[in-house]
Amino acid sequence: MSRRKLAAVLFYLTLFALGVWAVYTYLPTDLQPSSAGRLPSIGVDWMMSFRPAARSLLDLESPYTIPGFFNPPWALIPLLPFALLPAGLGAAFLFVLNIFSLVFAGKRMRMNVLALVVFLLFSGTLVNAWNGNIEGLLAIGFILPPQVGLFFVLCKPQFGLGVAIFWIVQAWREGGIRKVARVVAPVSIALGISFVLFGFWPARTPSLVDMRWNTSLYPYGVPIGLALLAVSLWSRNIFFAMASSPFFAPYVAGHTWAVTWLGILLLVPERIRIFHLVRKYVNIPQT
Repeated sequence: MSRRKLAAVLFYLTLFALGVWAVYTYLPTDLQPSSAGRLPSIGVDWMMSFRPAARSLLDLESPYTIPGFFNPPWALIPLLPFALLPAGLGAAFLFVLNIFSLVFAGKRMRMNVLALVVFLLFSGTLVNAWNGNIEGLLAIGFILPPQVGLFFVLCKPQFGLGVAIFWIVQAWREGGIRKVARVVAPVSIALGISFVLFGFWPARTPSLVDMRWNTSLYPYGVPIGLALLAVSLWSRNIFFAMASSPFFAPYVAGHTWAVTWLGILLLVPERIRIFHLVRKYVNIPQT
């Protein structure tokens, strides 16, 4: 590794550590319900589902004994180290990791800096980080080879179903059924093993449609999702497929719509610069 790359790695590790310290120090991490005049604690989803499920897996027990955990078991693998920490510290780590993962994925996909700022501030990704959910981590799947990326995007179909369909269609175009088999085989085998170990766990997922935080547009949003997916397949542009996924799902938490923002904002041309916009609307003379 060159000195420049080593310096970059050390810089980002330091920035990550400082972020965790700041979140743990200055945000409520005691994982207690909010009271009057007080912000709710960060990491409610971490406390209620992901951390107990990860602890169960570490104890070689089924994570599906935990109410509220409905994801594939491999969704817990990157969370296992945090589950060994005190709950509040683990919530702080997950908060920062969500943000770092989304920024990293966005920049790897050449997201415009202005669009990235808009995304972080308005898409709901900060709410996802505050709640201690995992959408930020799942975005890493978009920049991985499909064989690996499917493990990420299928952790939450409402987050990544459109991309999974896009990858399968692309594999068919490039190599027919053999290429499709190579793409879907790893996640299919893992899914089968999970059924052997934990039973048919998808059947244990209760209906979440009537949850008060459900923001799904189903079934009225399905035509929008189909239109976005059709444009994606026609243009071979994965960004439209990213944006399509939540429109197909009967249950979508508010922060999951961040993936639609991500797909749309990735279409903002890189040539649009903040200074150019300011100069255009404030009439700053060119020099």
